[in-house]
Amino acid sequence: MSNLLSRIVPFAIGISLASQGVYADDTELFVKDLAAGSNYQPKVMIIFDNSGSMSSSVELAKAAYDPSTTYSALNNNDNSSYNTNYIYYSLGTDPVPYPNATGQRFLSTYQGCDTGRQVLENQGLYTGQVKRYLWNSRNWNRLRYGRNIRVVDCLDDMNNLNPNNSQAFYNKSVPVIDGYPKNGLANQPYSATLGSEMPGVFSTGASVTLYTLNYLRWYHAPSTETSTRMQVAKDAVSRVVASAPGVDFGLTIFNLDYPYEGDRDGGRIVRRITTNDQTGQTTLLNTVDALDPRTNTPLCETLYEVYRYYAGRPVWFGDDDSNYSNWYTGNQPPADRDAMTGESMSGNKPVGGTYTSAFFGPSRSPNKIDSDH
Repeated sequence: MSNLLSRIVPFAIGISLASQGVYADDTELFVKDLAAGSNYQPKVMIIFDNSGSMSSSVELAKAAYDPSTTYSALNNNDNSSYNTNYIYYSLGTDPVPYPNATGQRFLSTYQGCDTGRQVLENQGLYTGQVKRYLWNSRNWNRLRYGRNIRVVDCLDDMNNLNPNNSQAFYNKSVPVIDGYPKNGLANQPYSATLGSEMPGVFSTGASVTLYTLNYLRWYHAPSTETSTRMQVAKDAVSRVVASAPGVDFGLTIFNLDYPYEGDRDGGRIVRRITTNDQTGQTTLLNTVDALDPRTNTPLCETLYEVYRYYAGRPVWFGDDDSNYSNWYTGNQPPADRDAMTGESMSGNKPVGGTYTSAFFGPSRSPNKIDSDH
């Protein structure tokens, strides 16, 4: 369980940093690291700070990235002659490159990752397990900086059973056939059927983040606006969730934690960890967008509640929120009943029950969990 808890803490810190005006690097580091070298769908619980301090303004913010806006070339590390025919990339948790990083880009026509292509069009960046085909050794292998790249593809396409390579070419003019990556082929590195070994090949090594030139110019441009911490955090969550379709996300927020110790303590899971498809993204981000900064900051108790969710243990603080005076409506948004079993209802609030772990369901096995206290 200590390993599970260690995966909760960094992402909670990332959201806290984002609320102070720090951008993509800080909110994406954990997702990139978690996505690396795993052959399972990573499962991340976002702990969103909905406390009252999030209503305060922060300077040096910037408007959210808008793919319909053409951002100007930067004063430094850029050139107005650079065109949009390239996709840039960084490996693992390396910094976001500048437009003049010619050793970290490849022609967009070599992009065989259809999932990444769609995400790039809407978000400007995409994080996943991406590989390139080495023609001499005839195998799919990791990307490196400063190397010749002729065609790339991604694990998400295989997980989604998406064979669409219609946008891709290799050697500049030869179209790639539709299909799935395959090792050992001399002419076309694709097969009509997905080999059982290929997802494992793509699951190894550092994750890769792809960027459009337009996104790099937005990202590295000076921050010139004032925004609330709440809006900065919402924008950061939206960007991370939408850019990493290969990671499953859930959402936890704080209870009121007021007026005395023991009153409305901790936090609650308002969206269980579930598939990060279009429907899942929309539901999660709509919930985030509707949050108001109204509570205190019971971070320790909330981390403990998320631990109990991961471990499949009984609900502890998740049913503690309730109305207060005439200015606070408790359990809004409500705790997610689909995150638990055996609960009863008190009005619109689930009470009691046991969490259904995102990893192994409800469990009381002593070799998986420790004591309740």
